[in-house]
Amino acid sequence: MRIVYAGLDLGSSSFQQVAIKTDGSIKVNRDFSTSEANLVKAFSDLKGEIHVHLEAGELAPWAASIIAPLVTRVVCSHPQSNAWIAKDADKCDRIDAYKLAELLRLNRFKEVHYAPDQPRRNFKQLVQHYDEMTAQQARLKTKLKARLRMQGVIVTGERLFSATGRKEVLARVAARDLRTAITQLYSVLDQSVEAQTKARLLMLRAAQAFPEIKLFRTAPGVGPIGACRFSAYIHTPSRFSSKRKLWKYCRLSVSHRSSNGKALRRPRLDRSGCGRLKDVTRKAFDAAIRSQLAEHAEAVAARHHQVEDHRRRIQLIQETHRLIAVAGELFNFRAARIPEAKHLGDFIERLASGIVHGAADHLVITKRVHSNQHGVSPTHNEGHVRPDFPIAIRASEKWGKQMAFKVIDREVAFPEADRQSLRDRRADHK
Repeated sequence: MRIVYAGLDLGSSSFQQVAIKTDGSIKVNRDFSTSEANLVKAFSDLKGEIHVHLEAGELAPWAASIIAPLVTRVVCSHPQSNAWIAKDADKCDRIDAYKLAELLRLNRFKEVHYAPDQPRRNFKQLVQHYDEMTAQQARLKTKLKARLRMQGVIVTGERLFSATGRKEVLARVAARDLRTAITQLYSVLDQSVEAQTKARLLMLRAAQAFPEIKLFRTAPGVGPIGACRFSAYIHTPSRFSSKRKLWKYCRLSVSHRSSNGKALRRPRLDRSGCGRLKDVTRKAFDAAIRSQLAEHAEAVAARHHQVEDHRRRIQLIQETHRLIAVAGELFNFRAARIPEAKHLGDFIERLASGIVHGAADHLVITKRVHSNQHGVSPTHNEGHVRPDFPIAIRASEKWGKQMAFKVIDREVAFPEADRQSLRDRRADHK
């Protein structure tokens, strides 16, 4: 079956049809008045494998839905990418239709996506209607502020649009006729706000038929309006051949311009695409940043507590080391000359009590302990006492900023009789 490429230049009153063969020769060149019957007639007469190309516009979805059952393929291209048509000095419907057919034959076009099912197309129109009402309301507010500035009334913020602020602003306008004109603008603004509210309800009611919108709303920063916009304008991600094309459609692609290896300007965001999707992604990005900052703040606070705990542990270890050094100085038996177990037991108990109930900084050694202070018997000398006295002190920190130190082991080498006496004293304290 022969392939026929047809270009359709569609207008509100008439349309031009040009069909060419695979070699580029013209097969059909004719015009019709725009109607559904004439579109059916124009493509029912063509024989072969028909491929149709028309530019995207208000009439394109309607015309494509009519001729789609009659042909093999219908393609809608972006008008801005068809510079050969738009910027040509010689321009008419017949030439434009021929160029559309030729671009289709050469496969040199950028296709515009239209949802195949009618409910999807209707929902997109409802979203576009809400966006238009919102833009119209913003234009009216800007115009009101401009009219007031012309009268020397400079007001910022949203207060001048409230009922109270509106009366205050109108009272500052001296000219009566201008006050009436500004009042009329306020009336148009009120109608626009009411129309926007109704358009929003209409859009949200239609959104209930599409389950993905409920899923989109679970993302941070994506509300009901953003979810409806994303679903209506994207429709399906499979229509993009790569992620970069999706980014470009959302106005998040970076454009570069260079010639002869030199940059003509700095890289910047590409302005082609849908600005509403860029607004949706920006709000989601801001919400994600705020969420990450909150998580980061919590992590920093947790890290700060960890550092404080670590610092307190280090201080505790340092105090423990100092107390151990103090204990080593106090338990220097060669200098203290303490041979009797009962005096040693009393000495250790007093040290442990001082450590538990006293501050570490108060344990200061002023002088060495002498033998006469402990009643050392002349029958014993320092040779009976081992110079090494291993002592282990364990520190446990409490949250009430109280440090408790416990003597967990003590061992001294004495004769067997002295050892038995020391065991008896320890058993009495248990």
